[in-house]
Amino acid sequence: MAERVGGCGRLLEPLVEALRRHVISAEKLHADDTPVPVLAPGHGKTKTGRLWTYVRDDRPWGDKTPPAAWYATRRTARANIRRRTCGSSRARCKRMRTQVYQDGRVKEAACMAHIRRPFYDLYEAHKSAVARKALERIAGLYAIEEEIRERFAEERRAVRNERSRPLLESMKKWMEETLGKLSRKSDTTKAIHLRLAPTPASSRA
Repeated sequence: MAERVGGCGRLLEPLVEALRRHVISAEKLHADDTPVPVLAPGHGKTKTGRLWTYVRDDRPWGDKTPPAAWYATRRTARANIRRRTCGSSRARCKRMRTQVYQDGRVKEAACMAHIRRPFYDLYEAHKSAVARKALERIAGLYAIEEEIRERFAEERRAVRNERSRPLLESMKKWMEETLGKLSRKSDTTKAIHLRLAPTPASSRA
């Protein structure tokens, strides 16, 4: 059975390569990694490998190019996506953000969902008033994005500059002011600090 599966894999390699080229040729690339245990022969235990998912899907921005996903396994984050030399990437994990964008070859398309997540977790766990306020502010940005979905890039950029930018600037100011009222060791303080910390070579989509 294992030999048959391996044989099928070898026969499908040309299709996988064609899929890889199609996915990573996108101007914007969504990427995420999942740690998985991998056998370490001779050690009597497993080691941590990474299953990477790359997604090309610009349909929400009015692009008709067929969407696709490509999967790859690598030992580290650095060995994988840094092979790209241009374009932009929306990365999920912290390791990826710090390693991929540091030389400026790949630009970050920052993801608001990862700004939102810690505040959502805080509100679910403690009904934090600060977290609720952050969620309300982010919801305003989400509403704008919903309105401009599938519009051309120039129109989306104009709307974001006119309506989203003031909301983001206001939220940053609110976060900075809120930090001065919180304990340095609180979970809310940690969440805000993480959101205010810049990432190397970052840019907005």
